[in-house]
Amino acid sequence: MTRSILMALAACIVLAACHSTNSIPGFSGSRASHIVVGDVGNDSLVTFPSTANGNATPTYDITGGSTGLSDPYDIWIDKTNGVIWAANYTGDSITKYSLTGTGNLAPVLTISGGATGLDGPTGIWVSSSGVVTVVNYTGDSIETFAAGASGNVAPATVISGASTGLGSPENAWPDASGNTWVYNDSPYALYEFQAGANGNVAPHTTITGAATGLADGDGIFIDGSGNIWAVNCGSVGTTSIEEFAAGSSGNAAPMRTIVGTNTGLECGYGLVVDRAGYIYEADDSTDQVNVFAPNATGNATPVQVIKGAATGLSEPAGLGIYY
Repeated sequence: MTRSILMALAACIVLAACHSTNSIPGFSGSRASHIVVGDVGNDSLVTFPSTANGNATPTYDITGGSTGLSDPYDIWIDKTNGVIWAANYTGDSITKYSLTGTGNLAPVLTISGGATGLDGPTGIWVSSSGVVTVVNYTGDSIETFAAGASGNVAPATVISGASTGLGSPENAWPDASGNTWVYNDSPYALYEFQAGANGNVAPHTTITGAATGLADGDGIFIDGSGNIWAVNCGSVGTTSIEEFAAGSSGNAAPMRTIVGTNTGLECGYGLVVDRAGYIYEADDSTDQVNVFAPNATGNATPVQVIKGAATGLSEPAGLGIYY
């Protein structure tokens, strides 16, 4: 997940959340301080120290009827402004909260209503300038909303139509140039749409084919060097995390694959990698968060597994980190 320190700094400027990281062996970046999980089973946002393991109690837990959370399948952390954004799949809404909030909190901002075009949102990212990009699983579309948008507002741009190739797109992540990458479910593919794209436009980059190993796609992440990560949903022993080299396209084979019965992977959704190279995966079938060592590959065993009644995890899906 890296090309150079300059690339990583550029990514932080574009993304505001500074999630990008380096996966090259020997990279000595800092580890994230916290993990935030969007939990679908409990309609909650739970935060743990990045080193949490076992049946850990969350540091913060946003949950309850006032929150407006409704299947938060994806989240975005904006550490600079101290907020969490959530994409609510069944609520057809986008909500925003204080990063250190806990309890039955009302959102500080909500985007919802017929004019928004939100239709099963399962992916979100927010630029440093405040533009909100949303992927709609049910609506087969990608929308952007202007900075400060709130309530029942129309999107600024909508990517939709046959040329887009979008079919049940799941998760989203930006690259250092502000382009949007999505993991598409039908067909299984990773698409990149350029910043500012609008209408019935074809992807700028497509990764798809038998060599890719993509299957029943869910989570996607772009690291600081432009490497592309994906996690699949399948069964124990077949579900995998894959890392593709920056610039990959077409029927490209991954440069790294984590797969096997030791991994604990069953149906991955959220996926992020921190600057130290630690790999975090939210597994919504096993109600756990798996953490892998920076150089993990093959049938690797997680170095941490957050799981148990005290964690509040039940179908964890959205995943974010901050420093």
